Amino acid sequence: PYYAQEFGVPTAWIGYIYAAWSFTATVFAPLLSSMSDKLGRKRVLVTCLVGAGAANVIQGLALYCGSWGFWIFLFGRAFSGCWASVGATCNVYITDVATTEELRNKYLSQLAMVPLVAIMTGPGLGGGLAAAFGNNVPVLIDGVITLFSACVVHFNLVETPAFLHGQQKDV
Repeated sequence: PYYAQEFGVPTAWIGYIYAAWSFTATVFAPLLSSMSDKLGRKRVLVTCLVGAGAANVIQGLALYCGSWGFWIFLFGRAFSGCWASVGATCNVYITDVATTEELRNKYLSQLAMVPLVAIMTGPGLGGGLAAAFGNNVPVLIDGVITLFSACVVHFNLVETPAFLHGQQKDV
């Protein structure tokens, strides 16, 4: 309801925000996941992180867009859903690069914990930041962290051996 108040729209319209992300995630996540087989896990992962980070920045800045704010936020939310295959791509990346089954299980179980930790800590951190600085600040911070993550992935992760081996077969 806080976003509805900030944007001056009926509370029922907040459902459009949830629907926009879910719809675009349903359409684009399978496409991006399959593209990682053709373009490489690292390239798709970086692209998804840049897209998600940019979408969060758009959402965070939407409050400053006057009467268009809600529609810009809705676009940002839908655009965010387009990049929802980060988790699936991470799973495949870990499966490709882990050298032993024990290591693979360790990393996949750690990755599976990320949503749980986010659900436990996110509302408190986001709510505290929103109460102190405004509803848009947690989303902006998330966008900046996601863009930083894209840089870390780009400069520090190697392309998976399975993808590189597949590329050599195609040549």
